[in-house]
Amino acid sequence: TAAKRKKFEQENPRPIKGDTFECPLCKRIFTVTNPQSVNLDHDKETGEPRGWLCGDCNTSMGRLHDDPSVLARGIIWISSGGESDS
Repeated sequence: TAAKRKKFEQENPRPIKGDTFECPLCKRIFTVTNPQSVNLDHDKETGEPRGWLCGDCNTSMGRLHDDPSVLARGIIWISSGGESDS
């Protein structure tokens, strides 16, 4: 919800231009040059904010439908060189 997002952003401000940011997922460290390069990830069902991610990781989570089982299959897929049990 908007209220949850606002509260989270007050307690954890969005990194601004010039800040150094480390994405907690991919561990890439970069200097923020565009405010849209860091996004607030949130649970799509509850609206609960989870934290700041780089744009690539945030988009990836959304495209995987925030589904841990899809992500787990993706890990197997990458690790096996494209082979999957399911």
